[in-house]
Amino acid sequence: MLFFQRISTKPEISSLRKINSILERDAKSASYKFALLRGTIDVCQKYSHRKTEIDGRVRYPMGPLVESWVRYYYPIIDSPVFIPQMNGESDGNPGGRQIAFRPLFRTVTDYYKDRKCFNGFWEDYRNGEIPEEISPDVMALFTKIRDTIISNPIKHIGNSKSDKFNSIYQSDKAGLKIPDDAYPDPEFIMENFGYFYIPAEVSIAFEYLGSIISGEESIIENWAEFSHKISNNKSNKAVNTVPKADILTLLVTEPETKRAVDLAKTFYQDAFREGPLECVWSGKIIPDESKMDVDHMLPFAQWKNNDLWNLLPAEKKENGNKSDLIPSRILLERRKEIIIEYWDRLYQEHPAQFSKEISISLLRKPFAEQENWKEEAFASLLQKVDYHIDVRGYESWDPLSS
Repeated sequence: MLFFQRISTKPEISSLRKINSILERDAKSASYKFALLRGTIDVCQKYSHRKTEIDGRVRYPMGPLVESWVRYYYPIIDSPVFIPQMNGESDGNPGGRQIAFRPLFRTVTDYYKDRKCFNGFWEDYRNGEIPEEISPDVMALFTKIRDTIISNPIKHIGNSKSDKFNSIYQSDKAGLKIPDDAYPDPEFIMENFGYFYIPAEVSIAFEYLGSIISGEESIIENWAEFSHKISNNKSNKAVNTVPKADILTLLVTEPETKRAVDLAKTFYQDAFREGPLECVWSGKIIPDESKMDVDHMLPFAQWKNNDLWNLLPAEKKENGNKSDLIPSRILLERRKEIIIEYWDRLYQEHPAQFSKEISISLLRKPFAEQENWKEEAFASLLQKVDYHIDVRGYESWDPLSS
């Protein structure tokens, strides 16, 4: 009952009305506002461990928001059929009206066409392996997207309700200067791209109901409808009408980064040389690699995360029983010792990648600044499990109760 009492209070209802007003009434000459709202929901739901409450507003790092825009727009920019994202934008007039970061984005997408396209780019980025020859362009792209977010949708969103700029969102990049030799690494983007601020009640609404707001009947649906309409607009010369279904497919495309899964699998296979492993869920002995699966603690279907800390060994049968269910808090607390043991072993084998990933996904501060990263990360893991079960309504799982 606490959840329903909380979200039905006046501030949260007011914030939902405000969001609906933006979707219905705010002027939309480009797809930026859809991307901003969708990206904010992603950040609120995935990076609660990084939020700070200040005078009735909540501050989040800008880096993950910029990352989300890169993910959303990559399939659109890379599409063989030109999909306009601004009124009057056309493929036949590249020097004319266009979204601010399209030229930089095309440089990156063209480079990766023979390097596994979207998946190859995202895998390189997440692993800090962007080739040197393209890394300045990638950094320029991320910076351009950040500046576009700040100067356009963050500034103008909410104009239908207020004549003031930054009436809902605020941003802070004061004093932030990207060095000329900066490398586009997730940790650098997280720590050096500034912050954005939203009202606390909006943050709560996004955290609790964001999945509904960004579902097929709202932000993504509106974005697809917008792109479809302007591709059929007579003013967009040389643009072929793009079916709405095709645009929807592109908008929900996610990069497949399986390298970390393969890395974890190799690590556990090698570990069998020293003896059998313990199933992270049942505690039973896994005699050899033929009986083992590498399981996502937080299922990939519910949270697109292939970080090493989220990949632990489980019996094939137990992994099949768990499937896409969320491990219960009781189960995690019962299995805490072995989870942390596997984390420690992964860290010893792959210190740079493991520390970077867990710092971004679970820790409040960078790994190097942690006094006890294991306890901090485990507490954050429990919070994410509670969120997925209690707030988003996913089914919990415990082998002792199944």
